[in-house]
Amino acid sequence: MLTSILSSCAHANQIEEGLGYFECMETRYGFTPSNEHYNCMVDLFASGGRLKEAEKLLKEMPFEPDITGWMSLLAACRRYGNISHGRWCFDQIFRRDSSVSAAYIIMSNIFSDANLLDDLKKIEELRNKEGILKKPGKAWIEVNNKMFGFVVGDKCHHDQVYMNEKIKRLKGLSMKYQGYLPHLDLFFEHATQTAGIET
Repeated sequence: MLTSILSSCAHANQIEEGLGYFECMETRYGFTPSNEHYNCMVDLFASGGRLKEAEKLLKEMPFEPDITGWMSLLAACRRYGNISHGRWCFDQIFRRDSSVSAAYIIMSNIFSDANLLDDLKKIEELRNKEGILKKPGKAWIEVNNKMFGFVVGDKCHHDQVYMNEKIKRLKGLSMKYQGYLPHLDLFFEHATQTAGIET
């Protein structure tokens, strides 16, 4: 119950209200805060941009924080462009479990957003050294009550030729006349992925 309340406060950015519930958990509700409650509070502070308070809470928890708390803070570091906190969070995650692929992806995005290409290359080299693979993106669409799945980079779809023709027409005509402008950052992201540097 209290976990749901704290999570709701985080989503609604009601930091003070969530903090109030957390601080009186024992005295008012008779609950000793668990790791899950602390993770909710880390997420509450982090999503509200109060990264130092989230970090302080992780350091002062009465037990060893798990990956969830560190990942919440790392994701917030990307959202707020905080490179130094991001590095520190990634180090904490890496020391505990070097196989968390999402941590490499978020850290890569932090470096990419900041145009730190040398650091981006290093994090990708580390990911490759650890043998961490990023699962390809998937998408589904329903047409005439039938579900169709697509995987990024898949060249073996049975309708590949037809789809390529449709995409070509959309790019050349319909999308252009509807005022579509390409997102070049996505293009460059794809370019670096094909070069072996995922963002």
